[in-house]
Amino acid sequence: MARVLVKFFLFSLFLSVLFPAKAQQTGYTLSLIIRDRTSGLPLPSTGLTVNARQYAADDSGRIVLHLPSLKSFHARFSLIGYNRLDVHFFPKNTIEADTVYLTPGEGTLEQVTVTGYKVTNGVNAIAPATVLTEQDLDKMRGANLANLLQTIPGVNMLQTGNTIAKPVVGGLYGNRVLVINNGVRQEGQQWGIEHAPEVDPNIAQHITVIKGADAVRYGAEALGGVILLDPAALPFNDPALHGEVNINGVSNGRGGSGSAMLNSSFKKTPRLAWRVQGSYVKLGDYRTKNYFLENTGTEQKNFSGALGYQGTHFGGQVFYSQFQTSLGISLASDIGSIDDLKARMQSTGPFEEGSFSYKYSAPYQTVLHRLLKAGIYYNTYDGSRFEVNYNLQIDHRQEYDRRRGDRSTLPINDWILHTNTLEGTWQKTFAEKWHTTAGINLRGQSNYNDTITLSNPFIPNYSANSAGVFGIERLTLNDKIDLEAGARYDYQQFNASSRRFLYQYYDSLGNIIPPEQLGNYNGYTTLRGAYHEYGGDRHFGSFSFIAGGLWKINNLWDLRSNLGLAWRTPNPEELYAYGLNQGANKYEYGDSTLSSEHGYKWITTLTKSGARFSFYTNLYFQYIQNYIFLNPAGSFTKTVTGYYPIFRFGQTNAFFKGLDFDGKYNFGNDGKQFQYELKAALIRAYDHTKEAYLPAIPADRYTNSLQWNIPSSKKTTDNFLQVNYMYVTRQTRYEPNSDYSLPPGPYGLWGLDAGTKFLLGNGSRSLTIDLAVENLFNKAYRDYLDSWRYYTDEIGRNIQLHAIFRF
Repeated sequence: MARVLVKFFLFSLFLSVLFPAKAQQTGYTLSLIIRDRTSGLPLPSTGLTVNARQYAADDSGRIVLHLPSLKSFHARFSLIGYNRLDVHFFPKNTIEADTVYLTPGEGTLEQVTVTGYKVTNGVNAIAPATVLTEQDLDKMRGANLANLLQTIPGVNMLQTGNTIAKPVVGGLYGNRVLVINNGVRQEGQQWGIEHAPEVDPNIAQHITVIKGADAVRYGAEALGGVILLDPAALPFNDPALHGEVNINGVSNGRGGSGSAMLNSSFKKTPRLAWRVQGSYVKLGDYRTKNYFLENTGTEQKNFSGALGYQGTHFGGQVFYSQFQTSLGISLASDIGSIDDLKARMQSTGPFEEGSFSYKYSAPYQTVLHRLLKAGIYYNTYDGSRFEVNYNLQIDHRQEYDRRRGDRSTLPINDWILHTNTLEGTWQKTFAEKWHTTAGINLRGQSNYNDTITLSNPFIPNYSANSAGVFGIERLTLNDKIDLEAGARYDYQQFNASSRRFLYQYYDSLGNIIPPEQLGNYNGYTTLRGAYHEYGGDRHFGSFSFIAGGLWKINNLWDLRSNLGLAWRTPNPEELYAYGLNQGANKYEYGDSTLSSEHGYKWITTLTKSGARFSFYTNLYFQYIQNYIFLNPAGSFTKTVTGYYPIFRFGQTNAFFKGLDFDGKYNFGNDGKQFQYELKAALIRAYDHTKEAYLPAIPADRYTNSLQWNIPSSKKTTDNFLQVNYMYVTRQTRYEPNSDYSLPPGPYGLWGLDAGTKFLLGNGSRSLTIDLAVENLFNKAYRDYLDSWRYYTDEIGRNIQLHAIFRF
């Protein structure tokens, strides 16, 4: 079946290039002038998209369109510093003229423009950032968030098998990387390495990764970076119905996904607009080169809806999303004897090939994450903008494991996390050069362990209340230099209270055996223990700072530099973990004496834009005081389901440095027919206190691709054929005898990707088709950042077919 799909796709692409449709006669001319709504001045260089074609306003702000018929069409206007405008035109005469007004963005995050590698937006053109555009995302629809982001140099993926992944930015992950979902800071059980972000990437029209320690703007804990998922702006003043349907099929897992979106404004009240969106994922067991990963099926059901009003000075929006997933966890690590576990860690995979199934049983996880956001804004006549946003998040996570008797039907962990957040911001531009942003943030959290589990809680019940206040000042000195500085103070009160039942273990001589040494004994006696109360009340508070600048050297070169101080409190797992971390298959011990982390990060980005050659490179240095990490203890313990390696949380002073590079070279007949791209990410991390290497740091990664950009025709555009190769080195910077097995060897993966976009009707509709093959030669390999590398290989060859219909 896969071969038939490949042949059909390539044949369709071949025909669309060789036999383009005949051109239609010109039937409609529209002359537009784009002006600033406030000043009335024309806006040169405004971008316009009509029927997948790009136009730009001239020096007088004028755009002249020649379209084949009088049929209605959708137009999208965009310009840096202004809110994007979507308008639906209904032509009546063959020649018409109109004026379009754009509203200054007032620093909102609605617009992100990418020119080569020049990333700018209304809020933050200084912080080093990279954007995945809609076209980039179209190639990877159906993938999880971490998979999408690892195409960006310097962003890796921390895996727990093949069903769970979370992003790693500059070697940091978890609470150190903030995820902002439609303007809301995502709050779930993100402390766990086996807890992926509870977001549906299909919501986003573009995704931005900010690599600086920008804790001032987005809140404490952003030591690694910030990930922004921004949906398209609601289609105000556009009563036509628009939408898209995505269908994705994959060979590895024998499943796929689908999503759909509809949006429009109301005809009688066009300033009121709406959107609904939903997606579904169903996959069975994955397969490596040599065997199936049994019990790794997954199912996901997601939904979101938005309703907004946009007035001249006042507006608001209500947004709701629901993310629901259920996923199985491989049985490869459930081993009954210590000798078999050690043998498995040194082997090339499970001892049996297994078989495929869509069904899964314990161990598995279920997550239901609900998010509600309500916000309003008011623009005053003197240029100020006030915004108030409230959001509520409810995260319910259940984890099931194999247990004695009939208890396998009960979750071993059952957490319900409530988060309430209230935010207020004020923005104002003074004398066209100074832009001020100030705000306040209040957040309250409570996490509850349901006693139905009949087991010791992995983390305690807790409440966390915090308050923050910040201010940022930006100065535009001239058309070449921008400067920015900001400060923030956050206070957090953390209270934990719970109890766990502790057993006592004795050897044959009656000596007490510590739980972490059970793996060293073939036989022991268990006597009933007693409940142990633990927890306490802790208070944290500190400042965050940021300062940076942008130097536009000329039309081709930009230099950005950014210095930031961020901090974070230890999370509940780091403080109080005790027992088996079910998804990661690690037996963990926390440390209730851990202190706050404080990170100092300097990052500089050099960017060159050009028609033939363009690149950007990030160079960064980061010192983290009291860096918290999970360290292999070198011993094993035993539970009902088997033996597991022990890990303990520790703290040290750490130093990180790294380099990210992404370069593109265009060549061929027209200078753009072919494109070669090289991406590289290198990072070094040291335990500054012990003068040793740190564990779990990404190995060096290099990605090469060669793409043939096939010329567009009257009915097709964005035609391409690409071959790519990713090489990951072996991590050699580790301490001897510090882990349960050596870091896996280097690996290289080949891939193919081809795509085209068919323009349907008058071009207002389109069908995008993309066919990709990952791990083309079905290589067996293991990745150092996968906690399951002790037990299994990564997945083998995977063929993916995406189809996206937009109207």
